[in-house]
Parts: sequence; structure tokens; C-alpha cells
Amino acid sequence: MDNQDFIDWCELVGSEVATNAMEEICDAGWNKEDTQTVHISDVHQINATNHVISGDIEIGEMTFAFIVESGDNNGSVVYQWCDPEDAETYIPDLPVIYTFVPLDDDLKSKNPNMYRAYLKWRGEPWFKEKERNYNYDRHFAPGVKTERYYRDWASGKGLKPRIVGNE
Repeated sequence: MDNQDFIDWCELVGSEVATNAMEEICDAGWNKEDTQTVHISDVHQINATNHVISGDIEIGEMTFAFIVESGDNNGSVVYQWCDPEDAETYIPDLPVIYTFVPLDDDLKSKNPNMYRAYLKWRGEPWFKEKERNYNYDRHFAPGVKTERYYRDWASGKGLKPRIVGNE
């Protein structure tokens, strides 16, 4: 998606009007409800502090369709700003799911007995619960403290986090 239309519009109307429009969109997105000028069609929650809002906004006599990301990952990013008839649908990325794998990528060949122990751990309830908790906390409490806690825990067991499918 291209945000050049938004940049051109900002230059045309000035920073105060553009800033007010973005604030209205972001406020409506955080509150997850329409306002007098902003009509939300979808809010995709990335995690507890970031989401992508799509809908339309009425500014004066004009209406613009938008897709805007808002939150602490990237601030506010305009992915789409156009005539509502030209609007695209936001298709979110698939969620990223993590598991824990051995710190030593060559553990299977270097220490087969230890690797078998790791494979047994993967089926244990405590291991599955730690994976679920890590993925939950990455969504609802993202940040350095969450990452540090799980990376320290994993390291103490000879493990590290890795995206599922990249093991």
C-alpha cells in the first residue's frame, strides 16, 4: 500500500488539519468506536499496545478511506489514504508463534542424549504451558521485561526462543 496520497493531502491542507485527522482516527481506534467523523470498519489488534484501524473519515465535504497503524511499535503509520471507492482491505500478517529450542543449534549431533531429553520436554505440560505463557505475554505485555524474563528462563534450561517453523 502507498501513503503518497496522504502525504500529498497533508501538504494541501496543512499540518494542523492533518494532525487533527490522525488524532481523531487514532482516538477512535483506541476506543474502538465510531465518532461523528470517523467510521471504523475494522480494528486488527497486533498486541496490547498496537493495532491497525481501517475505515473512513469525513473532513469537511470530503470522505477518505484509511488504513492506519497506531501504537508504540511504529507510532502512527498511514498505509492507505484514498477515495472510499478505491479502498483496499487490510490483510494482517499471520501471528508469530514462538517455542523454545536448544541454545546449541548442533545439539542433535553433538549430544544426542541431551537432544532426546529436549524432545521429551516438548511434550511435558510445564514446557507447553511456558510456550503458551510466552506467546500470551508477547501479545498482552510486550516489551523488554517480558523478553528478558523468558530469555533468562530459557537460557537457564539451555534453551532459547525461536519462531515456530524456524526450529
